[in-house]
Amino acid sequence: YVESWDSINNMSLDSLELKIISESDQESIFNIFNFPNPMSDRTFFTFQIKDNPSTDVITMLSIYSQNGKLINIIKDISIQDNFISIEWNGLDNNLNVVPNGTYLYTLDINLNHQSYKQSSLFSIIK
Repeated sequence: YVESWDSINNMSLDSLELKIISESDQESIFNIFNFPNPMSDRTFFTFQIKDNPSTDVITMLSIYSQNGKLINIIKDISIQDNFISIEWNGLDNNLNVVPNGTYLYTLDINLNHQSYKQSSLFSIIK
């Protein structure tokens, strides 16, 4: 608990709960990045897996414009790998070059019957 007083001696009381986790409790998926960012002609969406998985790693990469329009979906199945890298060439679903701008991506990762989801932004500058 924390007690504090303001300038006219009014007391406030608050509490803070801390959860300390061991390394084994941390997420299995980490270091999720895309590079280069900003991209010009291609970028790589990457992540690492804590332990070598005993099953396939199924990843669905979805890329959206700022107004929420779906630009492209890439499905990747990797077999027992600790580092996953998915390349995107800057084309939409109709094979058109995507213009300069800022875009949103989501990675839906299925590992050992558990789902992980990560979203972030990246930019295209040509």
